[in-house]
Amino acid sequence: MNYRDSKKPDDRAFDKSRDNQDEEQDLIIGRNASMEALRSNREIDTLFVARGDRSGSIGAIIAIAHDKGIVHRDVKPQNIMMLKNGTIKVTDFGIARFSRGETRTMTEKAIGSVHYISPEQARGDITDDKTDIYSVGVMLYEMLTGTKPYPGTFTLETLKVIKKGKYIHPRKIDKKLPSELDQLIHRMIRPKRKHRIKSIDGVLR
Repeated sequence: MNYRDSKKPDDRAFDKSRDNQDEEQDLIIGRNASMEALRSNREIDTLFVARGDRSGSIGAIIAIAHDKGIVHRDVKPQNIMMLKNGTIKVTDFGIARFSRGETRTMTEKAIGSVHYISPEQARGDITDDKTDIYSVGVMLYEMLTGTKPYPGTFTLETLKVIKKGKYIHPRKIDKKLPSELDQLIHRMIRPKRKHRIKSIDGVLR
């Protein structure tokens, strides 16, 4: 794996629009993408953690949002688009909120997609940048192992397991994975926000 250092992608990768017809014609992977589709079309480093160029990576695009004070709160494979030229876009900021100020959900209920939302989001607690870091960590785990850290039906019992942070580490599934990646994921999906990586910039290389 090669971690690349470069400038962050420009704002064209940080896309709030869902109705760009020109882009639809250029899509190789569109909305409602599966993790399997993403795995087959992009390397781990360029998809998640590389700063890259204009096409960026998921992590770099989320960093742009966070720099603007915005928390996406629904990062998942279905909200990732990839164009034929390699450009990655993170879409559907419909439940995004500004991280500065009040960030508790209006209904006090969980929003987002259950397998990718953080424990605090599932509880309806205050969310911030670390909520997105958790979701990106779950996606990275899934791309490396082919499964989610907490697979199966999302129930109250599952939430209890998530709160304890009990999952199978990626290296136990695939011993060929670098220990640095295993540790990175561990720091991204810690159940308590205060124990996670402080910033998405800590994920980028």
